[in-house]
Amino acid sequence: IVNHVTTKASGVFLWVVLVVRSILDGLTNGDRLEDLQRRLDDIPDNLEGLFSNMLNSMEPRYYTTASELFQIFHAAKRRSTVICMSYAHEEDTNLALQRTVEPIQQSESRYRALTM
Repeated sequence: IVNHVTTKASGVFLWVVLVVRSILDGLTNGDRLEDLQRRLDDIPDNLEGLFSNMLNSMEPRYYTTASELFQIFHAAKRRSTVICMSYAHEEDTNLALQRTVEPIQQSESRYRALTM
């Protein structure tokens, strides 16, 4: 499986990260080696195809949130960071505006990146 991932990745690290997550999901679900191989075979070789599959397999209850985040990202004047997008994803839409202006703690930064 490792060799197959390496070959299909064609040097695209983000593709590897996303595919490894999928394989780990399979392991969590108790997939057999053959199931993991089939899972890997079913994943498109390029990021565009992979993103398309991800969007098409999204549960409908996430459509609104995903649409909001895509619109914010698209409308941003400059590239948005994960930290910025995590504030946009907050239920309390004023949270970022009410915070004291100071450097973000590393622990909060890590938490926001992991939970985004």
